[in-house]
Amino acid sequence: GLYLQLQMMEMNASGEEQSRLSNVTRIINESITKMRDLVWSIDARSDTWDKLLERMEDYASDTLSPLDIRYSIHQPHALTRHIDTHRKHNVYLIFKEAIHNIAKHSNATVVDIRFEDKDGKLVMSIQDNGRKQDKSYAPGQGLNNMKMRADRIKAELFTGFNESGYLVRCAF
Repeated sequence: GLYLQLQMMEMNASGEEQSRLSNVTRIINESITKMRDLVWSIDARSDTWDKLLERMEDYASDTLSPLDIRYSIHQPHALTRHIDTHRKHNVYLIFKEAIHNIAKHSNATVVDIRFEDKDGKLVMSIQDNGRKQDKSYAPGQGLNNMKMRADRIKAELFTGFNESGYLVRCAF
């Protein structure tokens, strides 16, 4: 109710008032998204790899498709095994941050997302074809948050440019 009322007020407002209402609407939308993510992450019915991959694909589609960034998700076989809530939540947020960074910073047109079993670990690789941007911007907390989340689940995290673009690889 409140969210819809703010949207209606924003459409009828002008100038500075519209800008403030737009900011409040954005904050509310972000809060709703974070609450949904939290509820999903603690829901035991979604504690399988296939449910996690489903959620990741939904996020990738919602984030990348409107920007005309093509993406593909590859996994060697159906991953139906159980994943604990703590690991699921942190892996999802690492994935989400990587996709967000691609959408916001990379100028990529293609993203390749892979899940592979290697040496008893599951490896998530997110590779884009973006290029390092010349313009400088104030770095946020995204990469630090990914590192912190990887540390929480004792995962190995690599982020950086390679010959193909930017790569985020997380082995857990």
